[in-house]
Amino acid sequence: MAILAANWKMNGSLALVQAFAETKMHFAHSAHELLFFPPFPLIQALQQAFEGAPSLQVGAQNVSQYEAGAYTGEVSAAMLAEQGLSHVLVGHSERRLYFGETNDIVAVKALRAQAHGLVPVVCIGESLAERESGQTFRVLNAQVQALAEAEVQLRDGLLLLAYEPVWAIGTGLAASPAEISQVHAHIHTCLAELVDESDSTISILYGGSVNANNIEAILAAPHVAGALIGGASLKVDEFSRMAV
Repeated sequence: MAILAANWKMNGSLALVQAFAETKMHFAHSAHELLFFPPFPLIQALQQAFEGAPSLQVGAQNVSQYEAGAYTGEVSAAMLAEQGLSHVLVGHSERRLYFGETNDIVAVKALRAQAHGLVPVVCIGESLAERESGQTFRVLNAQVQALAEAEVQLRDGLLLLAYEPVWAIGTGLAASPAEISQVHAHIHTCLAELVDESDSTISILYGGSVNANNIEAILAAPHVAGALIGGASLKVDEFSRMAV
């Protein structure tokens, strides 16, 4: 069984929620653990659509680094937990790139999520320039180290990691299974070295142009516990083929 996380990003509609509702029993019988991350306005509608299918979990795409206060437009971890959500995406590359989220901000967000019983899905990954200059492992080490230094709980069940090479997101280019396995193995090693009591078997997802054509090979790669899926998760037929 793998973990398949559907990140709708700033896409979707009530019509899409209804389309998933009409096929929810297909997804409810999936051999995989399914997580859905719709935009904030669609969260409640998707939760209602999945009533009677408790195996289908709904999370949020972002959480504030602040606990509460005068932060217009922000949504706190306490609010997400009160809505009965299970997971929250933290530090997606688009948040880092477009909204200036640093490693330290990402770590604080993960802490906030864990403090309220949410499982943060922390995204890490390198840019094309960093990859081409041989900086992949250095970048990943720094991203994981920031979590450890902030005392985020790096244990399976309390946190998920998602390796998403920035150059593969939305480009149609996916890293090869061998490349993915190599990086995931390095992340496991990094975790074990940074935190003595860390469970080095913590689940690591792969994200970056995952689709129905390549998901089988990606999930078969060593050290890959699942996939973070963007565009393909917006297509009910395609995502249903991935979730069998």
